Amino acid sequence: MKLSRVLTYICLCLSGLGCGAVTAFAQDWKPVTPEELAQKTPLIDKDADAEAIFWEVRINTDDANEGGFVRQNYIRIKIFTLRGRELYSRVKIEHSKNSDGQSDIRQVAARTIKPDGTIIEVKSSDILETTEAKTKRVKLTATAFAMPGIEPGAIIEYRWRTVFPNQYFRLFSVDFQRELPIQKITCYVTPNSRRVSPEYSQLRYWPFQMPDGFKFEPDKKKPGSYVATLSNAPAFRQEPRMPPEASVRARVVIFYSKQSKNDPAAYWRDAGRELYDKTKDLTAVNADVQKAAQEALGDATDTDEKLRRLYVYCQTKIKDLFDDASGLTPEQRTAFKKNKSPSDTLKQGIGTGLDIDQLFVALAKAAGFDARMTRTSSRDQIFFDMNFADDQYLSGYNTAVKVGDEWRFFDPAGRHLQFGMLRWQEEGVPVLIADKNEMLFAPTPISSPDRSKIARFANLTLTEEGTLNGTVRIAYTGHWAASRKEAFDEETDKEREDALRNEIKARLSTAEVSDIKIENITDSSKPLVYTYTISVSGYAQRTGKRLFFQPAFFQANNTALFSGSTRANEIYFAYPWAEDDQITIKLPAGYEMESPEAPTSLGAGAISQYKVLLSRTKDNGTVVLRRTFFFGAGVKNYLTFPPTAYGMVKQYFDEINKQDTHTLTLKQSAPPPAQP
Repeated sequence: MKLSRVLTYICLCLSGLGCGAVTAFAQDWKPVTPEELAQKTPLIDKDADAEAIFWEVRINTDDANEGGFVRQNYIRIKIFTLRGRELYSRVKIEHSKNSDGQSDIRQVAARTIKPDGTIIEVKSSDILETTEAKTKRVKLTATAFAMPGIEPGAIIEYRWRTVFPNQYFRLFSVDFQRELPIQKITCYVTPNSRRVSPEYSQLRYWPFQMPDGFKFEPDKKKPGSYVATLSNAPAFRQEPRMPPEASVRARVVIFYSKQSKNDPAAYWRDAGRELYDKTKDLTAVNADVQKAAQEALGDATDTDEKLRRLYVYCQTKIKDLFDDASGLTPEQRTAFKKNKSPSDTLKQGIGTGLDIDQLFVALAKAAGFDARMTRTSSRDQIFFDMNFADDQYLSGYNTAVKVGDEWRFFDPAGRHLQFGMLRWQEEGVPVLIADKNEMLFAPTPISSPDRSKIARFANLTLTEEGTLNGTVRIAYTGHWAASRKEAFDEETDKEREDALRNEIKARLSTAEVSDIKIENITDSSKPLVYTYTISVSGYAQRTGKRLFFQPAFFQANNTALFSGSTRANEIYFAYPWAEDDQITIKLPAGYEMESPEAPTSLGAGAISQYKVLLSRTKDNGTVVLRRTFFFGAGVKNYLTFPPTAYGMVKQYFDEINKQDTHTLTLKQSAPPPAQP
């Protein structure tokens, strides 16, 4: 099972899963103590509206009675405020059902204990399941129920038992931090080696963001099982532009390992050798590959040009079997036979993403390069830690080519990626390179800001009624282009145009957009380009004989990037980027500039610069704004800043937002010319 699917299960299992038969657990509810009923204020966070008294998670990795992986959750929550009553008056437990296997909730129960000790049970008929969303592979359902009689001072508790019939997880995660404070969270794990592959026989765990001294210990009440407890866990809070949750939330990964003890160097050496052995024949050079390499190289002599041509050859000559936008017919997909060599990929002209990457390695070898396959992590899911010796967090495959003393990295299977770039999620991370003798990790570089640029041009006219009319051109390159092309490549022209209109109207609600053209969606070598005509009524505010308007048209109505006054997590930017705006606004006849001051440029050293220049034509009839910005120059790793730097980062982006919202004032100096 791919890591992405495993993580989907992991996250949703802990959040709570759908509803099947509704019955009580075999055990009784735990008694509510007088101290719990009498508690008036939170113990962990004085401002909390509610607090979990306890949360228990019981995991059986292979329950013989249920025939699969089983997880039980039991939570008791104390309500302190009216807001807490509103937040927890209705419980919604989301559940993902994946096409690789169904999961089922066998038991759900809930009840409210009022401050005087009165107990109100939730009826099984009031526990409902609904479908929240559905794709080809995953159906998201929710089990929802209302907690009766809830009020400040009350206690609510509920529990559910999730079963994955005939399924086994080699790796799973337990959250020790939730969206509310928890006085005590306890996890019980019962391993069962009956389904464990012989090579993965060691049950181990790895804590993330856990306090020193945390550990699982043998459960004295249940021989062969283990238990771990954490007290006074603070609430986990989502924050804008924070690292992936898996890297910042307190949690523990439990997994079956090949190693009896943690030895990362030995593990990764073996993993690199295994990758080398696995891909040696799949990247082998023969006469077919040699001929294709010569065809692709042509007259190229420069190293960069050679690699570029091989890259483009793989991107354009081989269609991705699993890409719905590849143009493959159902008949071609049905007729496809698994490629067992680069020659097969060449002959069929079709392959998986892995086939395409392996062909690139074979072609590069034929051209005389030292080329290898790699395994890489994806930092939108987690920040990879080499000390965690398990390859399930190396979910992707790419390629590496040695040029001089350096490794360069390519992913020709990423059909929207420009030459020399990886997906942003795979830049700035260590990757494992196939090698038969040693552990070989190397860092992938971060693309510079100028490679992911938004270049925007607007030629506009402002009327005396405050309407702004004109034409716009926007060009996206690099990661900006790749993400948008990926989102658009399977959509119809109408769906693409509607998406663009909705994006514009979310910022400018009165905008009317027409004559839309979207270019280069399938060409990775060219920027994604939008052109359109726009009319925005009420863009300028009119007061008496004055008009007030914002010359930075592309930033109009944008809000500040950060709003909170404090920060708990690191600040995380996905990738460096640049912006280049040029806006020309023709002013209405009979008006002159009353406040000609320009916005102020600013910078943050070498890492970022914001420059803005406001000028007017000689006749003062036209305003021209030139705005350039870049962020993340010179970084070698992904862009993070510690919480202690939040004040400076926030202040910098607040000041940019302030300059972007700079307003100009026009004053009517003469009556408008008479209409003919």
